[in-house]
Amino acid sequence: LVFFPFLNFIGIFVVFALGADDVFVAVDKWKNARHELPYGTTEQVAALALPDAAYSMLLTSMTTAVAFFGTAICPVGPITCFAVFCGLLITFDYMMNIFLVFPALCLYDKWLLAGSKNCCVNFDWCCGRKNDVDDMLATNTGLDLQATA
Repeated sequence: LVFFPFLNFIGIFVVFALGADDVFVAVDKWKNARHELPYGTTEQVAALALPDAAYSMLLTSMTTAVAFFGTAICPVGPITCFAVFCGLLITFDYMMNIFLVFPALCLYDKWLLAGSKNCCVNFDWCCGRKNDVDDMLATNTGLDLQATA
């Protein structure tokens, strides 16, 4: 590679922001589908969430990529390289989100449905309910927190 302008490194931050937005959309659609099908299987939730999320993510990614590809008509070399590079980054980011985020959500949902106590899947160890912490403190100290409050 003979010419790779420094401006292209800014594209990494652009793709991080758009990728994070895509992940938020996917997780939100997954949560909404899980609320609609509280007793559904992971496959049923995925069948409900994936098309909706993929379409939303496609629209946001495509409009951004088209805007960058449209900038490629600029006669300034580094700007053209930046535009094409960012357009390609966004296109590949969308594909990675589709091929990695949804399988990860499926695995996460299956682990939660199976009652996994894995600290990487179940966050009760750090984000447990306040009542659990109060009960633990009362057990360890012999105090009744409800009586002292």
